[in-house]
Amino acid sequence: FYFDAEFIEPTVYARLFGIEIKLNLGLQACEGNQVTAACAYTGKTSSFECDNLVMVTGRHANNQLYYELLQAMEENADGAPETLKKIGDADAPAIIAAATYAGHRYARELEEDIDIDEPMRHDRVFYED
Repeated sequence: FYFDAEFIEPTVYARLFGIEIKLNLGLQACEGNQVTAACAYTGKTSSFECDNLVMVTGRHANNQLYYELLQAMEENADGAPETLKKIGDADAPAIIAAATYAGHRYARELEEDIDIDEPMRHDRVFYED
């Protein structure tokens, strides 16, 4: 289980449910319930058993494809796209909901004239007394 050190609440749940939290490890292998991980700072590997493995990934933008396509466009390569926009994890790593929102927003704004002073409206809930 991994979480950012700035969040305190998960440690409370971990203690309540007997969850062991291992920080600053990079997954090397996972076979059955046996995990091998390397320390992010020293590279030292360790192995341990786990019933469940939750991986948090995507700390760096995955934008290789974007830059390859951009280069193809600049070189007027055959099959290169006419337009290109970087969205979702290619733009900035985030949670799945943010990537879904980025794709939804892109589709809604496709071929539309966008007024930057009037951003896309979200679903909103209004309460009345």
